Amino acid sequence: MKVIKEQPHVLEFYYFPFVLDFFLRWMIMGVYRSLNSGALGSFQKLGGGLPASWTGKTMLAVCPDRPNALYADIGNDTSTLGLYYSGDQGGAWTLRNDSNYAGVQGWFSHYVRPHPQNCENLMIGGQHYYRSNDGGRTIYVVGGQWPNNTLHLDHHAFANSPVDMKTIYIGHDGGVSRTRDGGETFESMKQGYVTTQCYPGFSTSQTDSNLAIAGLQDNQILVYRGTENWTLYTTGDGTYTAIDPNNNQILYAA
Repeated sequence: MKVIKEQPHVLEFYYFPFVLDFFLRWMIMGVYRSLNSGALGSFQKLGGGLPASWTGKTMLAVCPDRPNALYADIGNDTSTLGLYYSGDQGGAWTLRNDSNYAGVQGWFSHYVRPHPQNCENLMIGGQHYYRSNDGGRTIYVVGGQWPNNTLHLDHHAFANSPVDMKTIYIGHDGGVSRTRDGGETFESMKQGYVTTQCYPGFSTSQTDSNLAIAGLQDNQILVYRGTENWTLYTTGDGTYTAIDPNNNQILYAA
């Protein structure tokens, strides 16, 4: 911002969206509480052991078996800030864990889910899928991480079955997985829905309509050869692709 000399009553603003967005988030980020059903002006920012501010996403979870207790899963833009616990409706908070389970995606992919009958038994989503049996003080990665099993990376959400406490659905960058044993083992549910996201750079052969190649957001490289089952290659993000116009045996992928 500067004052224009010829017109001292006029202010000229320079707007840097990313810088301004960062500072605005840093100033207002927090956990807020209303004690009268969310009436206008009733939300107050909580302290009591929480960080003064942060720049990523916060996920809250109230314990079903202990209604005064809740967890705050707090992230900065590119890391986990901490998993916090309150036993008095948010008055005082304790840091339970500050390991970086969200990886570089504190702004994006993480959550905490207390067991309906045991507030200390947690499912924690982050870059991987984690469990805790002591309220988050220690966490461990559940075996079978993608790409060697059914659990993909980057966990975003969960949904409890309304009829079976041990059946839980979790959402991640690879789709949806289901557990029938309370989160120890999972099966993929991704077959049958069409949600694959291709990056720009999808390539088709100039001479064979049954040959194509695509790079997917966080889901590798796929090659089409005329059937419904595409062939999967590499790991992580697939991006641009190409097919040699003179030789269909030569494929390129980045």
